Amino acid sequence: MEVIRLKGSHEDRLDVIKSRIIEQIGNNMKIYGVSQTTGRVMATIYYHQKPMTLDELSEEMGMTKMSMSNAVRELMDLGVAEKIHVKGSRKDHYVIEQDYYQFFIDLFCTSWSKTTHAKAATRMKLSRDLEEIIQDENADPETKEEAKKILEENHKAIEFFNWINRLIQHFESHEIFKHVPIKEGNKKRDPY
Repeated sequence: MEVIRLKGSHEDRLDVIKSRIIEQIGNNMKIYGVSQTTGRVMATIYYHQKPMTLDELSEEMGMTKMSMSNAVRELMDLGVAEKIHVKGSRKDHYVIEQDYYQFFIDLFCTSWSKTTHAKAATRMKLSRDLEEIIQDENADPETKEEAKKILEENHKAIEFFNWINRLIQHFESHEIFKHVPIKEGNKKRDPY
C-alpha cells in the first residue's frame, strides 16, 4: 500500500490525522458492539481534551443534536462517558474515560455482563423446563433421556457464563493486572 503524504500547514495536517484516527476508532468500536457513530463521538470527546456539550459535538461532527444525544447516552450506558457540571454553564458537558486500560475494562465488563446475565437467565429457565420433562411420569423414556442430555449441556453453558462473570470480576477488581501487568509508561493511551 502506497503511503499518501499529507500536504498543507502542520495544523491542517494534524486535523486530517486526528480525523483519520477518529474514523478508525469509530470502525474499531464495532468489535464491542458499538455503532461507528457512537465510536466517533467517543473519540471526538477524547481528542477534544475537555468536556463537550451536545451542541459542540453536533457542530464538530456535522450531525444532529439528537444523534449526539443518543450516542452519548449509549456511551454513558457502557460506563465510558459521564455527564459533568462545568462552572458557569447551564448545559450538560460530557467527558470520556482517559485511561485506556480502564476504558477497555468498562466497555468489556458492561458488554459482557449484560450478555451473560441475559443468557444465563434464559438457560436457568430452560433447566427448569427440562427438569419438568424429566420428572414427568407421563413422559416416555426416550424423551426423558434426551432431556437429561440437553440438561447436562445446559449446565455446562451455565458454568461457562459463571466463568465469564468471574473473569469480569478479575477485570473490575484490577486483579487481571497481577496476571497481565501494565508496562510502566503505558498507563494512559488512546481509547482504542
